[in-house]
Amino acid sequence: GQPLSHRSAIPQVTGEAKYTDDIPSPPGTLYAAFVLSKEAHAKILSIDSSKAMALDGVVKFLTSKDLSTDANKLGAILHDEQLFRSTEVTSAGQPLGLIVATTDAIAQRAAKLVDVKYEPLPTVISIDDAIAVQSFHKVHHVISDGDVEQGLKDSDIVLEGEMRVGGQEHFYLECNAALVIPGEGDELFIYCSTQNPTKTQNFAAHACGIQASKVVCKMKRMGGGFGGKETRSVFISSSVALAAYKLNKPVRINIDRDIDMWITGGRHPFIGRYKVGAMKTGKINAIDLKLYNNGGYSLDL
Repeated sequence: GQPLSHRSAIPQVTGEAKYTDDIPSPPGTLYAAFVLSKEAHAKILSIDSSKAMALDGVVKFLTSKDLSTDANKLGAILHDEQLFRSTEVTSAGQPLGLIVATTDAIAQRAAKLVDVKYEPLPTVISIDDAIAVQSFHKVHHVISDGDVEQGLKDSDIVLEGEMRVGGQEHFYLECNAALVIPGEGDELFIYCSTQNPTKTQNFAAHACGIQASKVVCKMKRMGGGFGGKETRSVFISSSVALAAYKLNKPVRINIDRDIDMWITGGRHPFIGRYKVGAMKTGKINAIDLKLYNNGGYSLDL
């Protein structure tokens, strides 16, 4: 019989497969670009967009002032993040605002002209830094099975050590992309590259202050995700949804690779500090392991 193949293999290798950025732009479509934090931890003293707004083709600069305090609060587990940072940044690459313009080139150029003044604050960068100052998220997971202390006492050999696992960039081939088209009234149609259409719908509705039933999210295929588009993509699509809702115009974005890596984060690095007891036969009796995860500035997955 015929060999089994991926359902979309032929369209993909021939270039016929359609991704979010392949969807034709409706008439009057605007383009978005993020203004991102360049500091790891700092107070925001001022954001001056006058030079950006003076460019021909720039339509709007959206910031936290365009949302209510509640609508600006988002997060995958807790609402411990902001769509646009308002008074303080807690990581480089956090969105401060969104430039909307008539072309992608103008939007990106304008985003670079936004002048942000900061007051730097102390930083916690590595896992070692976090352990030293006890900077942890409040949720702790414990897996306990048996009497570890007795197992260590009964062992012929007890070793202590540390292991480190580096982080990974998801590095999907297709960067985050979204196209949001307003419908009648409060309706929004979102086309985006996401692993979670439901979260995309709910986050966008929350940011815009409308019912989730007014938002339709469609996703035909992704050019990779690997977990990187399960929650992080919704901050991008929600920003574009807010722009489309406020301006009542179609708005789209397809972020560049460096911006994608900067804004979304990646798989987390770990440190494991362990004490393990074993018998001379090689049998492991017990292990006491403290596993630290550099989860970043928010409690994501």
